[in-house]
Amino acid sequence: MRYAIAGLKLLIWVAACLVGFAIAVPVATWFWVAKDLPDPRAVLTLDPETCPDGSAGRSVRLADLKPFVAEAVIAAEQPGYWQQGGIPTLRIFAWTTRSSAHAMISDERPMPPRAPLAQSLVHIQFRKIELRRTVWWHAAQAVQSDRIELSLSKAEVLDAVVNHANFGHKTFGLVCASLFYFGKPPETLSISESALLAALLRGPSNYDPMRQPERARERRNLVIDGMLASGVILRADADRARADPLPSFKSGKK
Repeated sequence: MRYAIAGLKLLIWVAACLVGFAIAVPVATWFWVAKDLPDPRAVLTLDPETCPDGSAGRSVRLADLKPFVAEAVIAAEQPGYWQQGGIPTLRIFAWTTRSSAHAMISDERPMPPRAPLAQSLVHIQFRKIELRRTVWWHAAQAVQSDRIELSLSKAEVLDAVVNHANFGHKTFGLVCASLFYFGKPPETLSISESALLAALLRGPSNYDPMRQPERARERRNLVIDGMLASGVILRADADRARADPLPSFKSGKK
């Protein structure tokens, strides 16, 4: 009996050590990776890029635009954004584990889940500062995503994404994209125009309205459906928006 109790105590001690190790290693790794990363709030001071026509880009606050502009981005990239929480690292590491396991039995690499807006902002920040790729590149993305969600408000993340995102044709930022595709500032975008620009965030080349008009229309309409489901637009508005044509690109500069 005495040996059984001693053995149980040893088993509990070993289990406690393993649990402590399992917690300590990821936490220590997180802080070790974080120490060399840029300030997450520095993304708010990034300069907007020049538009394709040579005009200077500018930043906007989505709160100053029509409400459906922000909701189009959310419907396209992260439905339920305002209500969501959680730790991005767990989502990214979960995909990495599944992807690595899949690679062992197949030559095809599964597509990652759509990165949340914070992760999209990490890609933007790393691109803008030309951060050098290392063996810790994916871990750095996950950790920086955590730091952004801890340091920035949801509205700040959303604004930063749309002000620096790639909309295709060397067009970065909502202002330049609005001018390039529709010849107007973002303050005057319609529902269908907002939905199309939001659709481009998923993949500017995949949904390029110039080269892939059917894909672009289908993706735009899915975004409109998401806006309708969120209650930001009425069904009549959604029906009119789906019927709108894609931009014609007759100006000759496209």
